Amino acid sequence: MRHTPGPWTQGNAYNAGQGYAICAGPIVVARINGGGYPTGLGRAPESDANARLIAAAPLGYDLALKIDVARRKDWEGVDLDELNDLAQEFLAKATGEA
Repeated sequence: MRHTPGPWTQGNAYNAGQGYAICAGPIVVARINGGGYPTGLGRAPESDANARLIAAAPLGYDLALKIDVARRKDWEGVDLDELNDLAQEFLAKATGEA
């Protein structure tokens, strides 16, 4: 079985603003519950970063697949600029710089 196709986005907060929904269009693929960390003190500091990383997962998966194919071809005919662009896109989305 394959994962829900991307792109995934960090959706609007839910659970009284303490968590995130990770969405593929109108489909919720994951929820990040950052509430109660520490108990009753609001959202966990790493919740934002966790949500961004999960939302970037399809890009990271695509990048890993392309690198694996390139390695199997001994990098022959591989567009390194394309790989670099995908890596930069993944990192920007995962870090919130996109």
